[in-house]
Amino acid sequence: MTLIQRREHFTAPQLLGPAFTLTKNGRTARCEIWSAEYGNELRLTIDGDDFPRTQVIRDEQQFTTTVAEWMEALIAKGWTKAV
Repeated sequence: MTLIQRREHFTAPQLLGPAFTLTKNGRTARCEIWSAEYGNELRLTIDGDDFPRTQVIRDEQQFTTTVAEWMEALIAKGWTKAV
């Protein structure tokens, strides 16, 4: 997975794309990649929850590790990959 380089002049967060989508009992968990002033931001939102989990990431190794950890944690709790 290749990260999109940070924009030279940051004005506002911009959706860059999905990291993963999982489902469980009719609910959907979406992890999206957003631009951030100091790197990229992962945003995990789950249907029915009021607050997303977020983390700003500056390098590709941390990005890959964080996405895998978040997805593995949800799969361990019974979430499955969306079709």
